[in-house]
Amino acid sequence: MITSRQLEYFRAVARELHFTRAAELLRVAQPALSQQIRKLERQLGVVLVERDHHRVQITAAGAALLGHAERILSDLEAAEQEMLGWAAGVRGRIRLGAARGLGAQLARLLAGFCGAYPAVDVELREETTEEMVADLYAGRLDAATRGGVAASR
Repeated sequence: MITSRQLEYFRAVARELHFTRAAELLRVAQPALSQQIRKLERQLGVVLVERDHHRVQITAAGAALLGHAERILSDLEAAEQEMLGWAAGVRGRIRLGAARGLGAQLARLLAGFCGAYPAVDVELREETTEEMVADLYAGRLDAATRGGVAASR
């Protein structure tokens, strides 16, 4: 199985077209980088990089892998950033229930919160008290209010 580290190493070599510069950017020893690229090539059964004493070139197979590597590494970085947002509490979802007729008033109150935390999805539902209680117990709402009284699970 291809690892993210192998993809990072390959991407650096493909971008730099130079093993020593790629190793410096990655802060790894050049022989270790070369070894990882050779291991990846053996694993995939294709030559990714043509090397000689004066230059490095990416093969057609290498160019195809580079496109995948860019997308995969970008997705991994995006996933990490999103999870950091969740961990910091600036990303998420809140499902609120409000008594019928209070939705518009509560929406105005939530506008400031939504402006401060744009990555938090706020879902507001107007329901009867009985519906809100059932939805709280079932986990379909995180909190509910029927005016001056608020409840949460």
